Amino acid sequence: MHELMRAGEQLGLSGTDLQAFIKEQQTTEREEREFERQAKKEERGIQERQAQAKAEEQKRDIELKKLELEIKKTELEARLEVFYRRSQNTDEDNDDDVDNDEVVVRRGVGCHSSVKGPKMSPFDDRNDMDSYLHRFERYTLNCKIG
Repeated sequence: MHELMRAGEQLGLSGTDLQAFIKEQQTTEREEREFERQAKKEERGIQERQAQAKAEEQKRDIELKKLELEIKKTELEARLEVFYRRSQNTDEDNDDDVDNDEVVVRRGVGCHSSVKGPKMSPFDDRNDMDSYLHRFERYTLNCKIG
């Protein structure tokens, strides 16, 4: 306020003119501060909306990846079930072909003896999918399937 008084006096104002000048300058400064506050408030609002949009996008990406993994898991479980059923089906002749889901598996001589070999346990969520599939591949090679 003292600065405004000095500025008004330097302009040659005194009395009521000086008071009017000071009030006018104070009103102008108050409006400028209010404008700055509103601009900062709007900027914070924009930043918050951007952060929310980014968080929602990340959430959608995570959900999409979860769905993709669930689909892949379901497909692998279905393939595993097909392979498991084929490995359990030892009553067929050696020359028979089994065609299911565009996969052809021929039964080998090794799994068709009168003594039944070891059977694989079905896959469950506690097992690691890669190690289970590796075990399955070894089993099929030992039984001469495929």
